[in-house]
Amino acid sequence: MNAKNKRKDAEKAVVWMAYEMFNAVEYVKSIQTKWQRVDIFSADVASKDKDGKVTYIQVTAGQDSAISVRKKKLEKIPWHYSERVLLVQLKQRQEVINARRKEWFFKVWEFMPDVGGHRNWELWTDPVNIPRKWFKSYHSGE
Repeated sequence: MNAKNKRKDAEKAVVWMAYEMFNAVEYVKSIQTKWQRVDIFSADVASKDKDGKVTYIQVTAGQDSAISVRKKKLEKIPWHYSERVLLVQLKQRQEVINARRKEWFFKVWEFMPDVGGHRNWELWTDPVNIPRKWFKSYHSGE
């Protein structure tokens, strides 16, 4: 898997994740031009649910070394305790039924606040399986 080739697919899937898993009612994506990239507090997607809770999601299609770099970048930001901060990595594995086909999933780390007001990274125990439709642009009502 070439990380550069899957980057846009990963970003599309993260928008679906925000709507399907966190009941987002609106979202904002980071923008990228030929010369620069503008993130939202180092995240690729920021979404808000109907109760006003904001979720920031940083996505990577890169290798494990990219995770530590992005974690350090996110740790520098003074997050509010009510904000959900996720770092997701696009991964693939062979399908159980047909070994020639690949299935995609997200490995997810959440930057969880603790009692003292600090945050620690926690790896979700279950990966987030990605349906094929998540690689298409999100349109409400689908």
